[in-house]
Amino acid sequence: MKAHGLNPRIKKSPFFEKAVEYGATEFHPYNGMWMPVGYDSPVNEYWNVLERASLWDVGVQKCVEIAGPDAEAFMQLLTPRDITTIEPGRCAYVFLTNQDGGVLNDPVMLRIADDRFWLSTADSDMYLWAKGVSAFSGHEVEITTPHVYPMQLQGPRSAEIMVDVFGGRSSTFVTTRGCAARSTASMSSSRVPVTAPSSATRCISSAKRAVANSGRS
Repeated sequence: MKAHGLNPRIKKSPFFEKAVEYGATEFHPYNGMWMPVGYDSPVNEYWNVLERASLWDVGVQKCVEIAGPDAEAFMQLLTPRDITTIEPGRCAYVFLTNQDGGVLNDPVMLRIADDRFWLSTADSDMYLWAKGVSAFSGHEVEITTPHVYPMQLQGPRSAEIMVDVFGGRSSTFVTTRGCAARSTASMSSSRVPVTAPSSATRCISSAKRAVANSGRS
């Protein structure tokens, strides 16, 4: 990291070296990790997302796991969104709020099982918040930070690329607009297990954070 002028006290995602290999030149601290935010010019990255595809290292969106017999009830305590209708294997955009209703974070929530949830969090420590709430809520839950590092593949060619990498049918990887629940697919690549929620199409500013354009896919 020293060669890149980055403070070694801030962690790297598992994809850091590949991000550098594919041209990442600018990094910002996010959730205690370095997030690549610049590769090519913003104009080229804009058109890659609109017309082709881009791969974005979002390992910085630290995963918080909530598991246990009371996982659903505890998860419902953290968010005003009704999560009881979200089935295992599906994910949804949620708000986490404080005791006064103020928004603390807006993660993507993935329901792994009836009694197990993953939160892919934005830049604030939801692990400590959830641990603090659980200490007084009376729910039987275990809150951990598993070694899970998200990536996002965005753009009109995303489903095609997923099929090329993992096999299957393009209908397995459905890209949607907005914040509706999305299905997931479990697969593996090079002996590494992968869970792939189909991502919502992001706003154009996300192009500035693209890891690789379709020419590198």
